[in-house]
Amino acid sequence: MNLTIICDGGSLNNGTPNAVGYGSFMVLAGDNKTGKIHQKQFGLGVTNSEAEYKAVISALEHVSVAFISAGIDLKTIQLTIRTDSQMVIGHVCNDWKIKPHLIPLRNRAMELCDLFAWATFVKMTGDEMKRILGH
Repeated sequence: MNLTIICDGGSLNNGTPNAVGYGSFMVLAGDNKTGKIHQKQFGLGVTNSEAEYKAVISALEHVSVAFISAGIDLKTIQLTIRTDSQMVIGHVCNDWKIKPHLIPLRNRAMELCDLFAWATFVKMTGDEMKRILGH
């Protein structure tokens, strides 16, 4: 089974103590081009970088829980994760240097990816992301 996850995160007032992290994701099965948008609030003090990871993690957790609950073996699912975050893709695919506070988030995302048959990350443009998720 092929699934596509489209996810994005951000932070209002990034870099300030009042920063508010948020994110959203959509899961598409097969050739389906539309799906439900799931929105998340990550709270105060969350940076843009953290929110990008938290959006990926939220989407992966959502998919894994839904399919495990339905009795479907995650190793039968092939994931494509679409994001506009070059940083996330660089960390998980290209071994980019990573700030220490992001390592646990990257590691959690990778642990979740390992539950599936395979997972690949694909870069989208910011304009595509805005058209699909609205931010």
